[in-house]
Amino acid sequence: MSAARALACAIAVATCGCVLLVDSAPSDQFSTTCSIANADTTCGACLAQTCSNALDACCANADCAAHLSDVDSCAGGDCSALEQDSASAFRPMVDCALDSCASACSFTLPTTTTCTPSQSPALCSCDIPQGPAGNTTACHPTAAGICCASAGWPQTTTTCACDLVGCTSSADSCTCGYALPTTTTTCTGLYCCKLSDGTCTCSDAAYVCDGATMVDSCSAADVTCDERETRVPRCSAD
Repeated sequence: MSAARALACAIAVATCGCVLLVDSAPSDQFSTTCSIANADTTCGACLAQTCSNALDACCANADCAAHLSDVDSCAGGDCSALEQDSASAFRPMVDCALDSCASACSFTLPTTTTCTPSQSPALCSCDIPQGPAGNTTACHPTAAGICCASAGWPQTTTTCACDLVGCTSSADSCTCGYALPTTTTTCTGLYCCKLSDGTCTCSDAAYVCDGATMVDSCSAADVTCDERETRVPRCSAD
């Protein structure tokens, strides 16, 4: 998306609340109301078609629209900015790209890894071997999981792990996070907060939000990587 279009989109949202700019391209080309640059590439087509809902929602949100240049760059072959973008309003677009377009787009993937399967707290974890030898153990996210890597991945001394995500409730709180027994799909309460470690919790006690970002509710879809980490399509080299 051009800078002028992103600015116009942001201005429209800011002044009218829910006004979308409708793309002039034929309606059967893409199912989005918001166009992106480089949509004729394999990656661009995937982002525009498969992530159309996330893209439309992003165009309708000024905070998210300010980051759409990352989508343009990724569609053009450089997904580094999109992968590293941690803006909360932009996360649904990033998550869709990683979940649905990993094979079509040029995300940063390791070439050699040493991975170990596990059941707790992670499904599997990996590091980058110092020498040329690694192993062929796969470490991919499941349908109910995400993979998070430390800063600088995939360089030596960095790590990556894939976890299941779910929500579990107790007598006084409900939490959506990693490696939790899933007892519910959504958490609600008087106070719901997104924590810096990527988890989300709800309670009737206000203290749960100390130093955290308040949200309306929590679900497994709200679980993200720790703010010091980056979400990746997979951890293993294969």
